[in-house]
Amino acid sequence: MNDGCLPVKPPVEALRRGLAMLELLSEHGALSLADLAAKMGLKRTTAHNLLKTLVICGYAANDGDGVYRLGGKIRRLAVAQLLNRISQGQAQGVLSVLSV
Repeated sequence: MNDGCLPVKPPVEALRRGLAMLELLSEHGALSLADLAAKMGLKRTTAHNLLKTLVICGYAANDGDGVYRLGGKIRRLAVAQLLNRISQGQAQGVLSVLSV
């Protein structure tokens, strides 16, 4: 799970933890607070505070079933990135045709 982070301690540890939590939710689909805390080696209160922040900001969601999932904001970011890549690809295709 640390494949995208530098091996040194990042300047903002809470951000690293929040991003790691999002990666876990992405990998597992949905996890309980207890599972997230255990997988990350965090106290439940620390994991809860991170999750609460992610939920408030729309990056994680809890439907009241005690299980957390990725939130709508993550999906919007993914779609925006995909659309951006598609439009760049289309632009490159048009430019290559025009350059002939």
